[in-house]
Amino acid sequence: LIISPSSSTVLAVSEYAAKKGVILLAHAGSDKITGSACNKFTFRWQVPTWGAVREVVPRIIEEYKANTFYTITPKYVFGEDLLRNTKEVLEQRGKKLLGNSYHPLGNAEYSSHLAKAMATKADCVLFLNFGGDTVNALKQAVNFGLKKVSRIACVWGSGITQMKAIGAKAMEDVIWGLQYFYKIDTPKNKEFVKAFKEEYGEVPPYIAASAYAGMITMLECIERAGTTDPKKVIGAWEDYEYDGITGREKWRACDHQLIKNYFSVKCKGPKAMKSPEDFGDIIGYSKNFLPCEETGCKMS
Repeated sequence: LIISPSSSTVLAVSEYAAKKGVILLAHAGSDKITGSACNKFTFRWQVPTWGAVREVVPRIIEEYKANTFYTITPKYVFGEDLLRNTKEVLEQRGKKLLGNSYHPLGNAEYSSHLAKAMATKADCVLFLNFGGDTVNALKQAVNFGLKKVSRIACVWGSGITQMKAIGAKAMEDVIWGLQYFYKIDTPKNKEFVKAFKEEYGEVPPYIAASAYAGMITMLECIERAGTTDPKKVIGAWEDYEYDGITGREKWRACDHQLIKNYFSVKCKGPKAMKSPEDFGDIIGYSKNFLPCEETGCKMS
């Protein structure tokens, strides 16, 4: 089993893993992973960008009463997928995208991008980046005074890790789209959070949750198959349905995409926090996935 952390890496490794007969558990968001680049040996836990945008952007429109948007996007496959889907949802909802600013992956300086965003006076500036890029961008956005002219939101975040890095003061009222948040109200997640806190003294971050969920699935499918033979494990994995940490989950056989909830979280300011980790509350969640026949996946 290979666990891979980014869209570019997954797309590069997926074909090689299939040739070697190794199961690849993809922890990344590009639509192509379970779309046009799918194969029999690749499974994906994350909701792809198509579904993430369709949960979060309508939630932003509703919460912020936003009619105009400006996007800040990393220039690589993941960012391009988020931007394309954002444009589609805004058009469907009759909202306007006033502009977009691209930045390179691993960018450190965002002043020029923020100046362009502020000049439009968009109702919402939507960040379509991830990880350290989002941490740097949001910190600079708040210092730059972006909140004085626009609301701020992020379609794709890692949750508690980024929230700690940015800080509650800057995060106040920001809406985040998340694959996982420790406040998910399911029996399996409560068990996971309890065990993680007992072991590590803190609530689990997204990266721990996704790795845990993937490993649990692999072990259960090995047990279901009664062997570690990859092809037989794949057979046990396809259409496997169960109660998981995000709710009812199912690994779709047609493209090996996990059908799971994606979550919107609205962040709190320092005064509203009831504990050092109480950065926000879940304000909505949903399952949004392209039908199998529209993903572009031709399983081989």
